[in-house]
Amino acid sequence: ARLWNSPALADVLTMRCQQILRHGHTPAADDALPLQTLPMLAAAQLHGAIEHAQFNKPGNARKYLVRAIALGLAALERIDRQVAAETEQDRP
Repeated sequence: ARLWNSPALADVLTMRCQQILRHGHTPAADDALPLQTLPMLAAAQLHGAIEHAQFNKPGNARKYLVRAIALGLAALERIDRQVAAETEQDRP
């Protein structure tokens, strides 16, 4: 039950909502990107988190991690939609 009360999870979901609502990174816009784009963006944010963690800046590292995980979620959702569409096309 603790997982659902997690501030970290709430922050990731909030960030994903901001990506969609404030910045226009909708599922349709994500689907128009090359498949590797979102994972690469997530990796760049993760790299930023690692750099900040190395310099003992946990607050900044956390911000980068939240962005990285939200981008990873977007990437996973994009892949799921593509797989579902391909599966649907393969049906007779």
